[in-house]
Amino acid sequence: MNYDELRELITLMEASDLHVLELRRPAVKVRLEMDQQMPVIEPQSALPTAHDKGRSVVTAPGFGIFSTRHPSREETFGEEGKQVACGDTLGMLRINELYMPVLSTASGRLHRLVEDEVLIGYATPLFEIVVE
Repeated sequence: MNYDELRELITLMEASDLHVLELRRPAVKVRLEMDQQMPVIEPQSALPTAHDKGRSVVTAPGFGIFSTRHPSREETFGEEGKQVACGDTLGMLRINELYMPVLSTASGRLHRLVEDEVLIGYATPLFEIVVE
């Protein structure tokens, strides 16, 4: 377990509202606990967005590998030109072996801004939604 992996786990805990996370591997045991009194900053994609000229941008709620499908599913979530509703799952953000959903912030027609299986950072623009 290195520093980057610990940082990924902490980001996951903040984004998922987890208070305790325990990870066991053959040579490592890690237990992370968040202070319940500590305020947790909501991921940017979960915050209300202002529609700029009928467009809304969906950003990454953390950092990791972005994909438009979950490995246990054959179909993709966020296809180019697809009509989506607010709250629909558009893709997944993979952090080690964990998958965090990327949700739509508005209803409209979807335009993808990044390719599949790309390493992205926090708040990277992933999709643009043309509000209809």
